[in-house]
Amino acid sequence: MREDYEKTGAEYTPGFLMTNEGAAEDKADLSYVTGVNSKSEMQAAYENSMSVINMMVVMMAVFSILMIVVVLYNSGVLSFNERVKEFATLKVLGLQSSKIRKILSIQNLWLSIIGILIGAPLGNVSLNAMINTNGENFDYNLSLAPVDYIIAGILVMIISMLVSFMFSKRIRSLNMVETLKGVE
Repeated sequence: MREDYEKTGAEYTPGFLMTNEGAAEDKADLSYVTGVNSKSEMQAAYENSMSVINMMVVMMAVFSILMIVVVLYNSGVLSFNERVKEFATLKVLGLQSSKIRKILSIQNLWLSIIGILIGAPLGNVSLNAMINTNGENFDYNLSLAPVDYIIAGILVMIISMLVSFMFSKRIRSLNMVETLKGVE
């Protein structure tokens, strides 16, 4: 505001004129006016900058989903490969594939819950850092509603369950004899 600016001791000299009137072009000849824009030009510039921001948000959402899938799938693959001998032993002892799949699903569920609890506050920090890199021409009110965290958590849980189902075929086709031969 003008009053706040003048409190700093600097002289307030407007250099930009925005108006809805056609007579603004007459003001462009004044020495202290460096630019004249109409309301429609300013609106178009704002909408253009917001479309870039919206595209950035969509890209971040897509990359976030890809990251969730990759991390959870890799975690599941590592866990499965490290525990394949245990699963073969459990199958030899009579445990059904559905029970083994349930064990993996519970493990993925807990990893997802831990990731959500750790990632929610860190996500807010990274979002703030990303928004602050847009320069001083943009002012954003960074606020995430609790529903955003809930939606993100639900999305992580859904993808976690889908990744767990990807391992059901591997568990069913687990060759117990060949796997347990490697124990020797």
